[in-house]
Amino acid sequence: MNLIIYYVAFMVVGDVAAYLLGLITEYEWGSNVSLIVFLSLYFLFLWLSWVLAERVTRPKSVHQMADQNDEDKKNMRIMWIASGVVVLFVIGLMLTIGAPTRTPNPATDMSSQSRTAPSRN
Repeated sequence: MNLIIYYVAFMVVGDVAAYLLGLITEYEWGSNVSLIVFLSLYFLFLWLSWVLAERVTRPKSVHQMADQNDEDKKNMRIMWIASGVVVLFVIGLMLTIGAPTRTPNPATDMSSQSRTAPSRN
């Protein structure tokens, strides 16, 4: 039961973080990039929340508490490398798409169609 409680708690925190980062990304780069960032972070937090919940609720024996297992170190390295790859992938997508160009407001655009014809004297 504790595993599910920890998982849901970690997921709520991760979802809020993914939402806020997606919102900031949408403001800066637009909705297409925001969707990629949000979905990437959402699935990353699905996995990371499970790993953290499992790690927090794992029963520890006396031998494991005194000596850290090499398998744990290996899993931790894999987790950090995978997180770094996802972050670099998202940053790369943002850089390839680039900053959006602002379009002028149509109401204030002075195109040839909105100008009045010069008067003939």
